[in-house]
Amino acid sequence: MNNFNDILFLFDDSIYYIENENSLKSNPIKKENSYNIHVDTSSFTLIPEQIFKNINPSEIHTFLGRDENEYSFLEYFLPKENAYLIWAIEKNQLQNLESHYPASNLLHFSSFLLNDNHYKNEVRFFKTASFIYISAIKNQKLQLVNRFKIEGLDDVLYYILSVIKESDLINQSFDIIEIGMIDREIESKLKSIFGSKLTELYHQKPLKLKPL
Repeated sequence: MNNFNDILFLFDDSIYYIENENSLKSNPIKKENSYNIHVDTSSFTLIPEQIFKNINPSEIHTFLGRDENEYSFLEYFLPKENAYLIWAIEKNQLQNLESHYPASNLLHFSSFLLNDNHYKNEVRFFKTASFIYISAIKNQKLQLVNRFKIEGLDDVLYYILSVIKESDLINQSFDIIEIGMIDREIESKLKSIFGSKLTELYHQKPLKLKPL
């Protein structure tokens, strides 16, 4: 996984860091330090490298559905996926981040799920009370990564099941990885549905996110 000391998150205009239980400092963040800030925005896409090189940027911006007068478009290459991640961020939000954390690197939150070692077949997710990110890997290849709005457990299960079906994992053995605080109710539901299909259902070490 990532070096958690170098990571910040931006959710709903609030910065969060990963609380270290062994740290004596209640707020270890120094604005002059360099961090990888993972920003949550709903407008993002992955484009294979060869396609990216032959497509007009304006077409990508139009596809993302954001006004170029109000949004900035950022991009970076993901070697493991051999694709470019392009995402839109509000210009005011971008300016605030650059002024407060000038030495930091901005990434889209989906990278947090993708920049890790993966199992042969897996579904990985991170959720808050209002949204969920889900990625799916089949035969060590990324099938999709997406963000969905949620209101409760039914939405979480619906989108996880939809991703499993869309990624053609429904008849495969696979792992499910939940990143963040453990949700025993979701764990129980998924085990009851996919008990015979799961190679293993396990959780990463819970991430205790604390707002600055």
